[in-house]
Amino acid sequence: MARRGYPTLLRLPALLLLLGTALPAAEPAAPFPTHWSLQPVRRAEPPAPGHPVDAFIRATLREQGLEPNPPAEPRDLLRRLHFDLTGLPPTPEDVEDYLGDHRPDRCWQIDDSGCHHARVVRPRRTVRKH
Repeated sequence: MARRGYPTLLRLPALLLLLGTALPAAEPAAPFPTHWSLQPVRRAEPPAPGHPVDAFIRATLREQGLEPNPPAEPRDLLRRLHFDLTGLPPTPEDVEDYLGDHRPDRCWQIDDSGCHHARVVRPRRTVRKH
């Protein structure tokens, strides 16, 4: 079967031009000269001594008139660490051991013995016979 005329996509612009209607001109997108991703990488000096990340956070808090929260209580810190590491709360024995330990680095001495409580759930594979 022979085609008559132009394909459908070519007919509309030709029809609009014949009717005197111009297609709207596409405006170029406005450039973002101040966008952070277009700026060259530069080294920023920390605003205070200590760990650079902490220094920048403290400086931002000061600019906004805020103060950092006080350090967490040992029981709260242990609970947070346990939930992060195992997904479960600490056992009463873990709490007693942790609160009885008075070393300054005790939060780094938590062992992963409680990790055996964490369950790994794997999807069950089903086999279909055709």
